[in-house]
Amino acid sequence: MGRFRENRAGFGGWFGGRLGLEKWAYFFQRITGLLIYLYLLLHIVVTGSRAFGPDAWERTMQAVSGPVFRFLEYLLIVVITFHAFNGIRLIVTEFFGWALGRPHRPVYPYRTSLHHQRPLFYTLMVLAFVFLIITAWGFLANP
Repeated sequence: MGRFRENRAGFGGWFGGRLGLEKWAYFFQRITGLLIYLYLLLHIVVTGSRAFGPDAWERTMQAVSGPVFRFLEYLLIVVITFHAFNGIRLIVTEFFGWALGRPHRPVYPYRTSLHHQRPLFYTLMVLAFVFLIITAWGFLANP
């Protein structure tokens, strides 16, 4: 194993190294996945309050309604939208190999296939932004 170093970064590997566009997308994919998981746990707790009767359900619904939770609902939509559209990019590149470009010889200066992937990333993020604008319009129209 002389040439290859062992990866000892662990959780710190999420933050270390050169933080290019792909590294940030990877980092936010993980963070949004954790946020979605936390939301699902909270959703189970809130929905589970229904098991304690109609009064408990009404108190819980009063606690989670209001402008702060309305704003948090929209942030949840933003998180899910980024996670979904970036996930589409990852599926397209990792599973199907699209937008990877042709392989190059591994000689210095190294050429990567990132210039093939970035247009896909930008396109999907623009589509996500359009989706969020439409969602915000619908969200604000129905208070």
